[in-house]
Amino acid sequence: MTAQSALSYSALQIQCQNYLRRALSGLGVQIQTIYRMNLTPLILPCMAGTHRFFHNFEHLVAVGGQSDSIEMLAGAFHDLVYVHVDTGIPFNLTSFLNRVIQQIDGELVLRSQLPQNPEIHWLLKLFGLQPGQPLSPLQGQNEFLSALVAVQVLAPILSPEHRLAIATCIEATIPFRINKGSQKGSQGLPEVMLVRLRSIVQEHRLALTEAQLVEIVRRSVRVANRDVASFAQPTAVGFLADTWNLLPENNHQFSPQGLYRVQDYRRSIEKTERFFRTVNPHSIFRQFRGVPPTEVYQQWQEQANQNLSVGRLYLSCKLVAIALLEALSEPLGEQTTIAMMMGGLPSANGSSQGSFNDGLNHSSRHVSGLRLEDFLPSPHWSGMALSDVEKEVWQLLTEGRAESNHQGDLLNSPLAAFIVQQHGFARIPSLRRRAEAWLGGSLSTTDFLSHFDSPFMALLLEAIQRLWEQRQQAFRHHFWLQSETPAQFSGGGLANRSLTQRL
Repeated sequence: MTAQSALSYSALQIQCQNYLRRALSGLGVQIQTIYRMNLTPLILPCMAGTHRFFHNFEHLVAVGGQSDSIEMLAGAFHDLVYVHVDTGIPFNLTSFLNRVIQQIDGELVLRSQLPQNPEIHWLLKLFGLQPGQPLSPLQGQNEFLSALVAVQVLAPILSPEHRLAIATCIEATIPFRINKGSQKGSQGLPEVMLVRLRSIVQEHRLALTEAQLVEIVRRSVRVANRDVASFAQPTAVGFLADTWNLLPENNHQFSPQGLYRVQDYRRSIEKTERFFRTVNPHSIFRQFRGVPPTEVYQQWQEQANQNLSVGRLYLSCKLVAIALLEALSEPLGEQTTIAMMMGGLPSANGSSQGSFNDGLNHSSRHVSGLRLEDFLPSPHWSGMALSDVEKEVWQLLTEGRAESNHQGDLLNSPLAAFIVQQHGFARIPSLRRRAEAWLGGSLSTTDFLSHFDSPFMALLLEAIQRLWEQRQQAFRHHFWLQSETPAQFSGGGLANRSLTQRL
């Protein structure tokens, strides 16, 4: 750990301690008890994990808010367990979970025989689960396990009623659900939860009135909506920046240096594009008895629809571009990286900014700064008038997304922009279908490439060739290679004096 990262983690510890102190003191927990419990070592290591680029401490605070203690504690615990992001369950949480779950053939399953703990049983009812049932990552596995930890950890200092309220808020963060028995989409889910709460309160004789149950559900709706607030960002620039924070969480081969294979990048874009095409906009936000107000709810829905429209077209352009790059890299093998085909990521000092002439200026430009777009025509739009969505996508492709926590990818998309510039947005759906067919094996590489315009392909192939030629020249210049024959250890053909002396 570097001094800078150590300082950052130290600052996060203080922030986490203060956040938890305010939340617990708001529920009447004494300061001495809060300090004695010291929940920070339990929570923060999970939220500051290696792959936590989106579901991190900043997200914890955004979801929990700053004003309601129940909501704050729900935010603190709601993403504690994230099995696929953390590649397992953190060791410091296993003691809270191993009596309730077991692993069978790589799948987490609820034990058939559970401890005689009423709170575990009402938690199962709250999540609609049964003993012996497998847990699904897409249907509440992480949220249930996070709530299970919260209910047990907080037992010494909070009442069952408070912990039920916290667990209800955590359950509500299971995203993208539709109440199939309702015409209101996800709006019907809070009413279902209210029915479950009534049953739990009656069965376990908890001291909660109907009005208090309604308020618990209102809280859960506020927490759930903050969890997906990114969808309602005022522009797609920020919305897609958050999407790019999620990519490395779901695709661990993403490195901060951008040294990932072409096909790995394609798979991540493909999965995200498929999600954007299939997600039901009515499954994102919830409304329950005036929370949020109807005008706010409708505004969120409209903005989510707009952001998804932009995101679908943007990711279609990206998918076409990366599929094309994968097809062109086929002769080089499956280990071909993005950097090999397009150049390394720009360095912190901006060394990859600007353009190349035919010769190399070795005093100002290092070989790692070579980029494919330096050999492509500058992006400009001179085609038909663009729709609002197309304008926003063109701006994203040429100017880039907002900064993400993960720095392993370009913000702009030069190859996708070049494809759009040469073919127009109208051709993107057709090219995407061809890319899908090629990736699915029903279209040959030759047939796939034939759907791109010949002048475009000629310019692109020339740009790739020039990129590789410039790399070769840079290599030869650095080592003062004087002939076309391979350098020998005797120094033949290799004029770099310091290197030949070492050899």
